[in-house]
Amino acid sequence: KAWCSDRLAFSWGQPTPEEQVEIAGKMVSYWGYVRDFTARRMNDRADDFASELLADHEADPEDLTYREVESILYGLSFAGHEIVAHLLSNSLLSIVPGSPDWDRLCADPSLIANALEEVIRFNSPQIGWRRITTRDTTLGGIDIPAGTKVFLSIGSANHQRSEFENPDVYDMFRENARKNISFGKGIHLCLGANLARLEGKVALEVLTERLSSLRVVEDQELTRYPNLSFRGPQQLQITWDT
Repeated sequence: KAWCSDRLAFSWGQPTPEEQVEIAGKMVSYWGYVRDFTARRMNDRADDFASELLADHEADPEDLTYREVESILYGLSFAGHEIVAHLLSNSLLSIVPGSPDWDRLCADPSLIANALEEVIRFNSPQIGWRRITTRDTTLGGIDIPAGTKVFLSIGSANHQRSEFENPDVYDMFRENARKNISFGKGIHLCLGANLARLEGKVALEVLTERLSSLRVVEDQELTRYPNLSFRGPQQLQITWDT
């Protein structure tokens, strides 16, 4: 967590030169840990993803290199926890604890899956991403040549009025909530989409079951990570009745 906490700012924000040096040091430490872990797993296999990757590498070292195994483990181990943390915080900010929606979830956990999908649409932890056009095209009357770097506003698409009725309102019963593109689409669909949904669902199931009196602390000042692609509070204070 400490190694990754500021990586979003490094990659997509505007850190100062001093902050860049500090964050880069953390990233090097993280990379070193992943390399050591991969080396240990090379000699001590287990029932895990790393071992499967190494087995594929040994079967065809040119198709999947050892360095690529390290890189995959480095990228995927970061991708999950930071963004899912934003998802959980955004869920509590959208499904305000103590509201009728929260009470409904506490009474009927079967509603959680769609309620979470509406969070992913309404208050997505990922609001933008990058693409490169593969051919000449025209979008909104603007000609875009092949090879152009474009930035997609996922948050805007998820609030598109032609797709979602009253898009700026959170509606846990929205029938087409899953039509959001927060995880991408087609061959670019996020590898961790199903895992992220599962983690969010389990977290809300546990919170509604064990802490039905949970509330967001009032009058707290929320600050969000200053970057172009991800959205979530740096800290969210909650409380509940003992």
